[in-house]
Amino acid sequence: MKLAEALLHRVALKTEIAQLESRIVKNALVQEGEEPQEDSNVLLREFVKKNEELTRLITRIQRTNAREKLIGPDDKPLESTLQDALVKRDGRMTLAESLRSIGGNAMPDMRYRQMEIKLITTLDIAEIQYDANRLAKEGRELDILIQKTNWAVELAE
Repeated sequence: MKLAEALLHRVALKTEIAQLESRIVKNALVQEGEEPQEDSNVLLREFVKKNEELTRLITRIQRTNAREKLIGPDDKPLESTLQDALVKRDGRMTLAESLRSIGGNAMPDMRYRQMEIKLITTLDIAEIQYDANRLAKEGRELDILIQKTNWAVELAE
């Protein structure tokens, strides 16, 4: 199984687990003399089984991410592992989002009440926006390589 397939399966398992949990809760308590629509004990066993399957799958995914090298644009392995690339991508995207928030909240020309207090920014908004865009682009470029690698490598045992 390719890593990308395992990642899709992980999403499906998480959805199944959430649905099972909801069904267990809905059927765990019934009015005296009434029957539940589903057997909570059967659902609970399936819930535990799916959680154990998810744990095994995540372990294999993490093992693969730590072992496999990121595949570059020229289809050659890079020095970075998938795990390192994921951390770097997430860091770039988080920082870009934070910089956009900072830049957006530091915009000048805001006036309050009748006193006409003029606020001025102490930051270079254009530079912050440029950095945010650059970081987001780097994150997207890394994500493309990560996705490419996910479809190229086999899931670890």
